[in-house]
Amino acid sequence: MSRRSHAIRREGVAVVGRLVGSALRNREVVFLLAAALLVGGVYAARHAPLDVFPEFAPPIVEVQVEAPGLAAEDVEALVTRPLERALGGAPELATLRSSSIAGLAVLTAIYPYGTDPYRARQVVIERLALTAEQLPPGTRPAVSPLSSALTTILAIGMRGSSPLVLRDLAEWTIRPRLLAVPGVANVVIYGGGIRQVQVTTTPERLLAAHATLDDLATAVGAADAPGGSGFLDRSGQRLPAWLDGRLHGAADLARAPLPGRDHVPVPLASVAEVGEGPAVAVGDAIVDGDPGVVLLVTKQPEQNVLAVTAAVEHALDAIVRALPEGVRVERGMFRQASFVTHALGNLRRALLAGAVLVTVVLLVFTAELRVALVSVVAIPLSLLAAVVVLWATGATLNVMVLGGLAIAVGEV
Repeated sequence: MSRRSHAIRREGVAVVGRLVGSALRNREVVFLLAAALLVGGVYAARHAPLDVFPEFAPPIVEVQVEAPGLAAEDVEALVTRPLERALGGAPELATLRSSSIAGLAVLTAIYPYGTDPYRARQVVIERLALTAEQLPPGTRPAVSPLSSALTTILAIGMRGSSPLVLRDLAEWTIRPRLLAVPGVANVVIYGGGIRQVQVTTTPERLLAAHATLDDLATAVGAADAPGGSGFLDRSGQRLPAWLDGRLHGAADLARAPLPGRDHVPVPLASVAEVGEGPAVAVGDAIVDGDPGVVLLVTKQPEQNVLAVTAAVEHALDAIVRALPEGVRVERGMFRQASFVTHALGNLRRALLAGAVLVTVVLLVFTAELRVALVSVVAIPLSLLAAVVVLWATGATLNVMVLGGLAIAVGEV
């Protein structure tokens, strides 16, 4: 070994000796610092956000536009390209991707790491508002809820009733309640039957009433048109008069007027069959072998997966008690929090096993209880110090971090 290496080694030993000597001379200060680190580490561990994996995907804003009746080529020409021109010059935009299929256009705006996702969404929404008039009638761009990779935290299944009833319960009872839970980004529903009021006719019936298909479509559209009906002047006051033109079911639509022979209106039911039924299905869901409905709950970025899952399950308990008899809710289809809880349990067992093994090894080879106790205290304090740093920097405690901490037990 060279003379320079000896000098560096002596200097390192001297530095360590001074540190140990300073710690021994200031025992009270070291004890207070260790106590503060213990309290801060426990607080950080209880309040640090938990997730499965770290957020590795850049900020993304997704826009979906439904264009019923348009072919893929028309969707690209009339919907996708105008939106590409509108979003292409957005500030800080890194990549813009688009996809056009029959009746649907999807655009994905990808931003660099570190971009404020809320600011990016605001810019996209403003540019979409300026382009809305250029799109075909009946198409309206919709920005997907703010989410990130691997944000599906819970899958809920429903079965035991008709597809229409299950879909109605999921759409109008369960989904609004779950969206009101803090930390929930979106609730996506698959399966069931989307209830529609359907109007079915034949050319012969329209011809007999001297009506056309356009007349029928116009009558259906005008039947559900609430609005003002004028005003009344009374005692120095002008009172607005309103006509309740809303439809409350298929029976109301069946009584809607349709211009017939000599412009004499006839009820819609005289030329068409009006009733409720399911929309044309584009997908399905099977729950325990039976047709059912599946709800996928996603959380917002940087939210604690355990806290959000617990809040969703608490809300679900109240919902289930109010559901009709015979409707069964299956909660065990997918639960991301179980994976995180299992990882935390593995870390606790690794810490305990590591501390016990280190203590035994040190006692066997050094026969010094004080040396063993120092290591026992240093292991949790070192890990708590790492948790404090992670919490202070806004990082999540995820499987990769917990695995690194478990490996660090042996190094410490």
